[in-house]
Amino acid sequence: MFLNFNSVVKLSLGLGCLVNLAGADHTAPVSTKTLESMMAEMEDLAFELRDEAERVYQQRCMHLDDCPKKNYDDCNTRYPSMSCMGGDTAKIEACGECDSLFDYTISNVVLPNSIVDDYNSIPNTPYDNSPVETICSTRMMDDWFIDTMDKLRDPDHADYKKFGEMDPQYFFGTADGIFRFYPARHWDNCEGNYDPRRRPWYVSAASGPRDVVIVLDKSGSMDNTEGYMELAKEAAYVILDGLTIGDHFTIVAFSTQAERPSFINQGLIRATSENKEKAKEWIGELDAGGTTNFLAAFESVQSAFVASNLSEKSSNCHKAVLFLTDGVMNSDISEWELYNLIGDIRTGYGPIIFTYSLGTNADTTILKNIACQNNGLWALIPDGKDLARYMSSYYKLFASGLSDAANENFLSWVEPYAYATGGTMGTTVSVPAFDNSGAAPRFIGVVGVDFTVEAMESAAGSSYAEVLEELVSKSTAICPSLNLDSCTLESLRLEDAMRATEHTMTGHGSVEPLHFVGPGGGAGGQGWCNSNFNYGCSNWNENYDCASSSEYYDIDLWHNYEEKDKNYPSRTCCSPGSLEPALPSDTCAVENRDLAATIIGGFCFFMLSLFCWKKRKGNQPKETAKVQHMASGTTNQRSVQPVAQAVSQPVAQAAAPAAAPAFNAQQQQMMLQQQQQQQQMMMQQQQQQQ
Repeated sequence: MFLNFNSVVKLSLGLGCLVNLAGADHTAPVSTKTLESMMAEMEDLAFELRDEAERVYQQRCMHLDDCPKKNYDDCNTRYPSMSCMGGDTAKIEACGECDSLFDYTISNVVLPNSIVDDYNSIPNTPYDNSPVETICSTRMMDDWFIDTMDKLRDPDHADYKKFGEMDPQYFFGTADGIFRFYPARHWDNCEGNYDPRRRPWYVSAASGPRDVVIVLDKSGSMDNTEGYMELAKEAAYVILDGLTIGDHFTIVAFSTQAERPSFINQGLIRATSENKEKAKEWIGELDAGGTTNFLAAFESVQSAFVASNLSEKSSNCHKAVLFLTDGVMNSDISEWELYNLIGDIRTGYGPIIFTYSLGTNADTTILKNIACQNNGLWALIPDGKDLARYMSSYYKLFASGLSDAANENFLSWVEPYAYATGGTMGTTVSVPAFDNSGAAPRFIGVVGVDFTVEAMESAAGSSYAEVLEELVSKSTAICPSLNLDSCTLESLRLEDAMRATEHTMTGHGSVEPLHFVGPGGGAGGQGWCNSNFNYGCSNWNENYDCASSSEYYDIDLWHNYEEKDKNYPSRTCCSPGSLEPALPSDTCAVENRDLAATIIGGFCFFMLSLFCWKKRKGNQPKETAKVQHMASGTTNQRSVQPVAQAVSQPVAQAAAPAAAPAFNAQQQQMMLQQQQQQQQMMMQQQQQQQ
């Protein structure tokens, strides 16, 4: 219920008065769940969703003909059977005192703008076949979503309100960037900048706890017309956003010398929200200048690992170094000296090293060798491409190693965060999903189940501190094994380099894959480290698409466009008490609720005052006689005055209730007139805006 402050006070007084007069027992119910058992049930639900996601992926090529005009997105489409939901989970600031719309009969789809074809005449259409196939196949998950939610909302089912009063939310973030969400609801952000692959719940489930060292070139060449320095900073921000409380990190910025943030004084630091924000501030103040000293950069990396080991500040799991440069190493540094130093780091601490060559002038040979010698990946990012997307995709290597039976029950919990849909604080339990039908396992995405922190506190009877402590414990409890054979690793390198993860538009509604340049300078075939790779591995050229490379799905995915170009409140806000199927409403009928609260509060205040007056009136003769006796001179006058005031004050107050009914009625009428005037003003403003 959404009332303003005055209404809440009035209604609280009124209801409290009625309860007390009735002698009701309002003792809070005692929870029968422990936080640990509740989280275990949430985890089981996430595993069930993982199994469903893997099942529909196996059938992804069976639903293409039935796909056109059957899907709903986050901003443009109107949903078929919406419910006007109240309560804390449905509270949206933009709706004010209104409730908000959910549709429990469908899921909806969110697309990042990085995969949308802006040249296509059909709005919100992916430029590649893979996302289209994903949208069509994951629509089949709706049956599971609806069936599972029905059990939680059915009073006759054993799972009824299993997780308290607040329903969980389910979703699947896929490897090609599609985000399917249930129950369906409209989103405030329609800019297309939500990519599930950059969210902490996704990255943590795809890789497990990590120690991450981000190494950024800040030499003079980074200050150029292409804006390399700002691109590097933005990429670092995205990487930090993907870290969770189970991770530790630091940053190395290098040019002629190398430096690390002074507040990270023990090598690495836990990736809490506060620490990540401090790191972003430090990165934001970096200025380009100086030479390109690769050796100084890796010496600082080694120092960070040494300090982390001594201070025991670590995730005690996998380690990654992400090294970015736009230039060529200083000529006075021996290439073999650099390789030997990196070999010592690898031997002592075992990090996987990812290298990124930014722009056409960046070194390719040394950086490719570093990656190949240390089980990592190398990428050449051409000018104008999304650096943040390339660098933040390092988790895919870890994800590919999680597909074996030893990691079948691996999952991740994340630190409480504000939901992108409304700002409510919640957490997510997430599980990676794989396709194991081919010669090599294929990472297909991450499923998640959302729970509000309030629901966990309420259902399990725990405090926020207890919830947070348990989440930290869960986030670091398991370090998944990482088993990558040479064929899987080479296949991943080839896919990362050659598949159409980035595209160049060639015309209206058409795309052309952008191939990476290999170490030999050629396009495409040099994407791997082992030149004999294609002869020894059977899975290197598997085709996972349903259509041939020459086909392109030019279909309209979306059911309708009735909400296109409308603002957020007009798409998602509804009047409380709306009958189903509910529709959006630009105004809220709150005056009746305010009037009801005023009447109830006024009535109870009157009854309570009348009760007190009668009680005091019954005692008045005794007290009056006492006052008169005291005033006769037997008591010091100084002591008479306070007592007389104490007795006479309630008597004077007791006279007030006699006029209270007329006063309350007049006040209610004035309030009603004011609210009607405010509503008329709001309607006039809205008409002017329209």
